[in-house]
Amino acid sequence: MNTKNKDDLMLFAKRLKELRESNKMTQKDFAKKIGVTTTALSSYENGKQNPSITIAVKIAKEFNVSTDWLFNISKDITPIKPQTYSDIIAILFRLENVIDIKSMKKV
Repeated sequence: MNTKNKDDLMLFAKRLKELRESNKMTQKDFAKKIGVTTTALSSYENGKQNPSITIAVKIAKEFNVSTDWLFNISKDITPIKPQTYSDIIAILFRLENVIDIKSMKKV
């Protein structure tokens, strides 16, 4: 595996673990939700292997994130436009786990 592929794999691993932790899920619960074993999930999070495209799409759908974000192609985490106030609140809570809102300056 060349260096670029290894770096890409590690970026995916970092995003996946970040997603799981931001949802306050154990590896066991997260793995069950996406239909893989905890061993497979651990391999993904440790950068030892990438999931299949089917599993990556399932992760994106289950947790409402874009595959582009998962694979570090985009910084945009959410693939859809909010349609209800609940959607907006869910996005804000998700963002709170990703960025430090308290350190942001008022404009």
